[in-house]
Amino acid sequence: ERTHVSQMKPLLLFLFALFAIGVRANGDGLVLEASDIDFGDVKTTDSPKKTIRITNDGESPIKILRASSTCGCTEAAVQPTTLKKGDGTDLKVRLHLNDYASARVYSRVTVDTDEPGNSTHQITVHANVLPEYAATPKSVDFGRVKRDAGPIIKLQLRHQYGSSLKILRVEIPEILQVEFKRVGD
Repeated sequence: ERTHVSQMKPLLLFLFALFAIGVRANGDGLVLEASDIDFGDVKTTDSPKKTIRITNDGESPIKILRASSTCGCTEAAVQPTTLKKGDGTDLKVRLHLNDYASARVYSRVTVDTDEPGNSTHQITVHANVLPEYAATPKSVDFGRVKRDAGPIIKLQLRHQYGSSLKILRVEIPEILQVEFKRVGD
């Protein structure tokens, strides 16, 4: 029987340590409505916004300190406030893609609180950024060409969002001959 008690001693010490540092049962504390925000396909001219509800399911008040993002393309806003049991607030997440050059947004929003043992809560944010301009074909290869015997290759450039496309300047080496035609002409 003495061996049985000595085997239980490490387990009892571990459990005591967990309770001493404030580990809570599931459902206690801050609860975020979602841990992932998928904006889907977005245009660079859009500024989509989503709202996530944050609720205090715990017994003690929790102070919301701030919200931040890992990317300048993602704005996270929450009012600093203290949430009592059952209270909630909204976290607003907005994408700003005007100067965004990548085809995919992947960032993380962090909500900082004074919650003991769990002061940081994270939400993953992602979206597919639709290109504003597209060229068909995407690349052009003239291969080996003899002087004065150039191939003809058609390249179509278009604005994906339906707006007109205005070409302000084209630089062409003297060795190339280029002819521009408006589609539909």
